[in-house]
Amino acid sequence: MAGRARTPGAGSVTGRPPTRARRPDETLAAAHERKRVEVLEAAWSCILRVGLENVTMREIATELHATTGTVVHYFPSKDDILLHALDHLISRIVQDVQAQVAGVTGLARLERMLFALLPLDEESEVGWRIWLAFLKPSLGVTALSAEHARRSAFLRKSLLHELSALQRQGTVRADIDVPFEADALMALTDGIGLGRIIDARRYPPQKQKALVRRHINTHLAPVAR
Repeated sequence: MAGRARTPGAGSVTGRPPTRARRPDETLAAAHERKRVEVLEAAWSCILRVGLENVTMREIATELHATTGTVVHYFPSKDDILLHALDHLISRIVQDVQAQVAGVTGLARLERMLFALLPLDEESEVGWRIWLAFLKPSLGVTALSAEHARRSAFLRKSLLHELSALQRQGTVRADIDVPFEADALMALTDGIGLGRIIDARRYPPQKQKALVRRHINTHLAPVAR
């Protein structure tokens, strides 16, 4: 999964039909959580198809091949679904970053982390489109804004940790301002991701990776003597 971010994940977004029957080896709690996730991922599909502002409980139920009552059983309102859908998306980002860097060290670990934040394939690009769909509606909505803040805080904390560790190891330059560089890397990946969504032909996967590597080599890697 090197260089890939599996943000959107499974369920309706990837075309797999929902599985509402409880599996033989599944506890009631696990079955309940799986069904909640299916509702959330059906909401993702609706957001991509009709836009977040036009999503309705009926639309989600249709996507899920279920009744509106089934959807309400797991989430009492559209606002509740959207809040949890964004929370689920942010949680996927966190999981993807952690999976990408597991067992990797040095600058390769930082590179992997940054690649995990980019829309390098169809699956991760879907995740970016869903995340961007939430940005405008989140303005003035405390709960949704808090989820975006959670994403930002996680990424900044992770980058601060990685850069500080690399600096102690002598893997990056000793004179860099770690907080400044963490912010620069967040701006870089967010800018590349937005560029890919706006003009995909200008930002193919290899160019995205090249831009990240250029920044690392130019601003972070020790100067050869």
